[in-house]
Amino acid sequence: MSEFVNTSETMGSEDAVLDALIAHNLAEFKDDTIITLGQRAFYKNNVLATVELPSVTTVNQYAFQDCTALATAIFAGLKTLGQYMFSGCTSLTSPSFPALTATGQYAFQNCTGLQSIEFPSAVTTLANYLFQGCTGLKTVTATGLTRLEQY
Repeated sequence: MSEFVNTSETMGSEDAVLDALIAHNLAEFKDDTIITLGQRAFYKNNVLATVELPSVTTVNQYAFQDCTALATAIFAGLKTLGQYMFSGCTSLTSPSFPALTATGQYAFQNCTGLQSIEFPSAVTTLANYLFQGCTGLKTVTATGLTRLEQY
């Protein structure tokens, strides 16, 4: 994996990284050394189906926007969903964020494959337009919710 990503701490949105990931048809990306994903890190990668990044605590906006093949996203240490983080990820069905404390605006916009999602009790507010265009969404579980912003 090191030939594609400088895993010292941050994975940015450099075109060379994205081109390498797409060119090698990586359907799965796992790394336990990356702690920050830069803006548009996987933007429009239509090959990536599974991502598992247990050490990532910060994800900047648009990181997975329009990754239409992305179905599974597992982030054990993520604290905040970046704005538009999964916007347009039409295949996303299984996101997991057990350490999450906050959500970013439009994070799941147009995730039409998303049917249900569970937030940990530390999430007390769901950001504006979090699920805009999620036509398949049936169940949202958020036991710690004290504030719901605009849908």
